[in-house]
Order: sequence, then C-alpha cells, then structure tokens
Amino acid sequence: MLKRISMIASFLTIATVAVMAMSTDTFHTRHHDDTTAATSRSTQNDELTAIARAEVPASAILTKYKEDVKDGETEIKFYDEATALTYEVTLYTNSKKVHEVEIKSHNKAGSMTIQKSEADIQQLILATYPDAKNIVIHLDHDDHTFHYDVHFTTTKYVVEAEINPDTGVFTNQELTYL
Repeated sequence: MLKRISMIASFLTIATVAVMAMSTDTFHTRHHDDTTAATSRSTQNDELTAIARAEVPASAILTKYKEDVKDGETEIKFYDEATALTYEVTLYTNSKKVHEVEIKSHNKAGSMTIQKSEADIQQLILATYPDAKNIVIHLDHDDHTFHYDVHFTTTKYVVEAEINPDTGVFTNQELTYL
C-alpha cells in the first residue's frame, strides 16, 4: 500500500512538473505573441503618423492618435501653435491612405461685416489652391454673422470650407481625398 501511495505521489509530482513546464512554455509563447503584436501595432502607428504628418505643417505637434477598428480608420490630430490651426487627419488603417483632412481655426468663423467680395474669395481660393476647379461660393448667414461657404475640387481632393467675409481667412476646411 505504501509502495502504491509512493508511486501515485511520484506520478503526481511528475505530472505537476510537466503541467508547470507546459504552462511556462504557453506563457512565453503568449508573451512572445503579445510582444510581437504590440511591436507590429507600434510600427503601424509610426507609419500612419508619418503619413499623416506629411499632410500638415512641420511645426504642427501631435496631440491625439485614435484607431477605430470597427470603421477601419485611424484619426490623428495635430495642432499648429503658430497658426492656431487644428489638423485632423483620417486614414484608412489597412491601406494606409489618407481619407480626409479637416483643418479648423480657433478664430471666429463669421463676421457681422462683409469686406471681401465673392471675386476676392475666388482669388483667395486660387492663391491657396492653384488647381481649384468648379468653385462654388455662397454667402451664408447664421446667428447674426456672415461667412462664405465654398466648394471646389482639385486634382487631389474635394474641398468644403468656410471663409470669414471680413478677413478672408479660411476658418474651417474639409479636404476629402480622391
């Protein structure tokens, strides 16, 4: 009987050591897989950030990185202190292509006065986007202020923007890449 108990105890010890070894191997494999996945994500994040950075001024600083797995898009935000502009670059995560860039000013979007004519606004658009075509300019009135809503296309994107009619400054721009 003692011999039998001793054999069972030996068997249990061997089995326990084997299970612990397998668990350790599984842990190391999982840890390696997790580390590899994290490194891969980090590399992809760096690649996407570099692509987005190419769409904004060099002086803009990275403020936010957000990946939306459900939509397959990554949103990367920058802020340029010199111009007080926020750039929100949306990329297709898998293809690493830019989908859209939104440029937002922290300046007042509208004005109670109109100093710039539609012809002035068209010149401003062509100075900023020399290849602009199909330019549509509309003076809009919201909450006791005016702003120009403009729409046009370039060889690279479709642009929707708001321009202050007093200063001629772009206050919001949405560039959807073709």
